[in-house]
Amino acid sequence: MAQFDVFRLDHGQYVLDCQSDLLNSYNSRLVVPLVPPGGGLPAMTRLNPVFDVAGQRLMMMTEFATAVSVRELRDAIGSLASHDLVIKGAFDYLINGC
Repeated sequence: MAQFDVFRLDHGQYVLDCQSDLLNSYNSRLVVPLVPPGGGLPAMTRLNPVFDVAGQRLMMMTEFATAVSVRELRDAIGSLASHDLVIKGAFDYLINGC
């Protein structure tokens, strides 16, 4: 399991693992839901960047970050590590507002 891997949970929800690899010994991971853009959800470009994942456009819902058990994260379906600065910028915006 690596930072910025994407997983599909049992109930079909996509999540982005955002926790540092330095904390792999913990039994939980900080994840952010990834959802299709639109659907009446308000989006702020910096807070809610959109990525291509497994042939789909998915929006990072940074404001809904949560912890899940590592048991829920089985096989990664992809990685967004090449977008690390955008992902970290979303958290910066969430925490600092800039």
